[in-house]
Amino acid sequence: MDQLRGWNFQSKGMDMEDDFYFDYGVEEITDYQDPAELVAALKQKEEEVILAAQLGKALLLENRQLKEQSDKLHEQYADKLEELEQGRHELQLKLEGSQSQWESQVGDLERDVRDLSSQVERLNQALSEAEKDKCRAQMEHSEQTHRLKGELNAVTCNPGICLTRMHLFQLAEAWQEVDVARSRSQQLQAQVEELQEEASLQENRSHGDASLLSELETADYGVSKEKVDLTLQHRQRSLKKKNMMETELVRSKNDMMSLNNQLLEAIQRKLELSQELEAWQDDIQIVINQQLKSQQQSEQLVSETRSERGFTVTTLIFDFHKTTFRLYIPYFVIL
Repeated sequence: MDQLRGWNFQSKGMDMEDDFYFDYGVEEITDYQDPAELVAALKQKEEEVILAAQLGKALLLENRQLKEQSDKLHEQYADKLEELEQGRHELQLKLEGSQSQWESQVGDLERDVRDLSSQVERLNQALSEAEKDKCRAQMEHSEQTHRLKGELNAVTCNPGICLTRMHLFQLAEAWQEVDVARSRSQQLQAQVEELQEEASLQENRSHGDASLLSELETADYGVSKEKVDLTLQHRQRSLKKKNMMETELVRSKNDMMSLNNQLLEAIQRKLELSQELEAWQDDIQIVINQQLKSQQQSEQLVSETRSERGFTVTTLIFDFHKTTFRLYIPYFVIL
């Protein structure tokens, strides 16, 4: 009511009063016997009507404002809804693009998986075949090695075998000599370093004693002659020990040089023995290859003519022994 009073609406004049007086019935007017009471009642009724009109106008204004706010909110809602719809459409397009890209990537990955699976299968097959070939080659190699061992055992009394064993024994001895010479050289090197360090200490000490003696001789501090003699004796002993150590150092250096020469000779001998062993291995490989070739030829001959088998085998064994003996003759000349 205070808000309605603040708006200061004006009265509609006599028209509203006429309507007011017209609306009241005769019976209602006749209830008031006193004219003053009637006038007061009419004024009260007029005020109530004016207040009702003002209230209705205020309600209409408020309704209009609410309608404007509602329209504005409706427009904002429509704009927001349109914006959301547009965003949803864009997201739908992005989703479709991402889905197509994902499907293409999945297809590529599936193709890669199929290719890799086929490659793995081929590799497994190749691996299994390689394992079979390896086992087959190992069996063939084992059989061939066993056969060659048997054939080599048949010629154990050949001088070349003894010569090879002798070469191996000499090579092992040369290695032992090299190791001994190397360890002795290291010991002598450590001893030389020790002697050099001790000689350096003795030299420093002798220099200190000499300087002390010169100071004692030049200074007049009342030092007794006995102390000076003791200092001289100590210096002489140090010099003697230094000379002995220098002699030992020279001897150790000579021993080390001699051992180095022995080491070089042992290494040279080892190299010569290694070269001889390699040459013998080449010769024995040639013999083995010749025997394998002869064996293959003998097998072919056996398959063609079984009747001549004994004669062919005897001839091949004789040729093998003769070739082996001829190849090992130079080793006896070397020894």
